[in-house]
Amino acid sequence: MNSGVFSKNLYKYRVQKRMTQREVADKIGVRQQTVAAWEANRSTPSPDIICSLAQIFRVTTDELLLENQLIGQEWPLQRLYVPKLKSVVQNKEQLFAKENVSGQVEILGRYDVQYFGIEAEDDSMSPALEKGDLAILERTTEITEGHTYAFLCQDESVILRQVNTFGNRILLLPINVAKYPCRLFENTESFSSEGTVLGKVVHSIRKW
Repeated sequence: MNSGVFSKNLYKYRVQKRMTQREVADKIGVRQQTVAAWEANRSTPSPDIICSLAQIFRVTTDELLLENQLIGQEWPLQRLYVPKLKSVVQNKEQLFAKENVSGQVEILGRYDVQYFGIEAEDDSMSPALEKGDLAILERTTEITEGHTYAFLCQDESVILRQVNTFGNRILLLPINVAKYPCRLFENTESFSSEGTVLGKVVHSIRKW
């Protein structure tokens, strides 16, 4: 991430929305000084917070992270209708089969990316994702350090967790660690035996 571009875009969209730094901070559960540090390019937020900021300003994460002239240069953002998955998947072999989908949601996205939505069933990822918020995900089975993913567990439930890696070890981390446990896997084989990566969170829609 180009933090200088992000800090400029954060300031621009906050001013456009006529919001103060404190108002932005209150909405995402941080201090006003933290927002000020982001705008001054002294620090950068986590991917989950970036998703929340994009929702507050009604923009895409690309609009927050990229130079304006780079946005949509090769793949313009379009209005898309994507499937909304149920929190329990009955047909693992066909993820978007009728029995797994509860409806559709309209988003801005790229035609070269397969998206889907899933509702946060609990507050394990609060404050980035509150219970009832809709997470928009990019379909992928690959994991990258520090991002939030949807995982299909052995009991067929779908959970949202951040991924951290330590060598071969994989840690599934809730944000709300006071209420929800972390899960540590010794290697990719043990991780794969417990669940399947469905997609990476790229945006979220807050339930007001």
